[in-house]
Parts: sequence; C-alpha cells; structure tokens
Amino acid sequence: MIECHISYKDGTEKCEIYPYRGDIKDINVFIKGYFAGPNWKTCSYEVLKQYKDDSEWYKDIKNLDKFIYLLKAHGYAADIVSKYEINS
Repeated sequence: MIECHISYKDGTEKCEIYPYRGDIKDINVFIKGYFAGPNWKTCSYEVLKQYKDDSEWYKDIKNLDKFIYLLKAHGYAADIVSKYEINS
C-alpha cells in the first residue's frame, strides 16, 4: 500500500492511498498510468505497508475506494479477487 502525493501543472495537488502490488521499481508507472493523468507535474510516494503474500494484501485493501475503482475500470487484481472471494 502506498501514499502518493501528486502535483499538477495547474497548481492543484492530491494526496491519496493506493492499493499497489508489484515491484517497487514500477510504482511510478502504476501511479502515472492509473491516477496522475496527463497533466501531472511531480509525483512522490511513500510505501506505507508491504505484504508477505497476496492474501494479506487483499484482506487489507479490498474495501478501499481506489481498489474498487481499479478493479471495476481496469480489472486490476481480478485474479486475486477471484482466488480469495471464492475461498472466503
């Protein structure tokens, strides 16, 4: 899970928590691809929590608005959802 601060060219800013899973080196690609949009100016993040496995990650993020958006709009982590919703 990451907390991200994005500044935009028009002076607006946002700071939100995102349900990232993957390699640390790919966080910027994730943020810019899904949330920053084309008018971002700067983007910084802090890793709030790392998880030992997908089950732990899913339990922690499954009710986050950003996760629900990613799942519905992009199919993000659909494999994890189907795996753990069937077993819950």
